[in-house]
Amino acid sequence: MIPPNLLLPLLPITPAARSYLLQSFPELGFKEVHDGMLFCSVILFPIAITFYITWWFIHFVDGFFSPIYAQLGIEIFGEHLMPLDVFSFASLIGLGFVTSITFIFLVGVFMSSWLGASVLGLGEWFIKRMPFVRHIYNASKQISSAISPDQNTQAFKEVAIIRHPRIGEYAFGFITSSVTLQ
Repeated sequence: MIPPNLLLPLLPITPAARSYLLQSFPELGFKEVHDGMLFCSVILFPIAITFYITWWFIHFVDGFFSPIYAQLGIEIFGEHLMPLDVFSFASLIGLGFVTSITFIFLVGVFMSSWLGASVLGLGEWFIKRMPFVRHIYNASKQISSAISPDQNTQAFKEVAIIRHPRIGEYAFGFITSSVTLQ
């Protein structure tokens, strides 16, 4: 680790900031480490959840369609390329990934049609009558509509600076919608 007295002359900061950093540098204690770990976990948690759900979905689709592909005789890699005892057809992740992407595409095409919109409306009607599930569905629908790339909305097109409760601190935010109070 580079001592702060050697590193600080290289940084373009004011003398007051330099003396503050020199005074507070040795006091790195549990609070700073805890805050750093908390910030890192806030960043990494959604990424980890996304990778886990994607991995689970690919394996689910792969496990569902692998027996069907085996019955149809569909093979990506021939037996001459890879022996079956080392690489079984059921663990072919690439085929599950291709099937997942194709499935998502076909569901999107179906839902953009009139019949798909009708089925979606009927499904939403059933979900909105379920006591606990409707709250989860409404929250996830609001989040997805806030981040959707729809060109008609103003979501995430404007940036706002918001005053933080601590004096002199501000935070950046994105305007997702506007509400007129009466």
